Amino acid sequence: PRTGQLFTQKKIWELMALRHEAEFKNDRHEIFYLAFYDSEYSGADPISDLIISGAGFQLDWDGKNENMHDPIMPSACTIPIISDDANSEAFVDAIFGGTEGQFRVAIYKGPELTRKLFWSGVIFCDLTIRDEMPSAVNLEATDDLGLLSEILYKQTESAEYSDTTHLIDVFCRILSKCRHLDAWGSTQNFLLVSDSVQHADMSGPPYTRKIIINHKKLRNDDGAGTSAKPQFHTCREVLVNMLQNLGARLFQADGFFWIVPMTKMATGGIDAYSYYKDGSNGNLTDRPSYVGAYSGSGN
Repeated sequence: PRTGQLFTQKKIWELMALRHEAEFKNDRHEIFYLAFYDSEYSGADPISDLIISGAGFQLDWDGKNENMHDPIMPSACTIPIISDDANSEAFVDAIFGGTEGQFRVAIYKGPELTRKLFWSGVIFCDLTIRDEMPSAVNLEATDDLGLLSEILYKQTESAEYSDTTHLIDVFCRILSKCRHLDAWGSTQNFLLVSDSVQHADMSGPPYTRKIIINHKKLRNDDGAGTSAKPQFHTCREVLVNMLQNLGARLFQADGFFWIVPMTKMATGGIDAYSYYKDGSNGNLTDRPSYVGAYSGSGN
């Protein structure tokens, strides 16, 4: 546990403006729309379309290969673009000279009237220097799960959580530290959780929502009595502990964050409860077609 704040979190995702967009169709005739946001941009919304090259984008999931049960599987996205005019060159220059977390990308799948979020992340600013225009540039983005090892599990930099709540709220609080949360609307499913193990004395779903956690159990006190100084774990440390107790893995895919038990990873189908980003019950319609709903209460 740590006593200080490792990373000063600024919810810049609340301030982002759409700067560029792009659209392409893959070899299976699936349409993808990409929206590029910039927290420092205040001009026209958006400026222009970017030219996407190559395969459009490439997603990679990178857990710890030496540990097949690593509970967190972060994802990264590579987006090749062609910088061929002043607007696209200014965008690339802004990224190259920007600050981490300033830019994000949201990828949607489907035609305009029915498109759904496919992946969301934050764009890295450490681009390779380009040659003169036109030039091919790879934009690199991350789902920000790696950032959780730099943020303490606290409500704000100066205040800790002070309540007793259930496990789903803890998951959503931790994921809310990611810097691209506005990719999900307030009534859009954000987290899908599959229960696989339930104690025989527990009745009625969902099991994970019945796990109650006191905030004081997520920190240690250095000392005793009124002189005790709290030491806090990072969000990743808390998350790993919870996931390992569930025997589950966390990742982002198909426009959602997922928590899925390892025993379900190899099965053909999956049932899951859905939750909004504030931890409340989600809906049964905004979900992949291959995900079934549990019977009983909850979503």
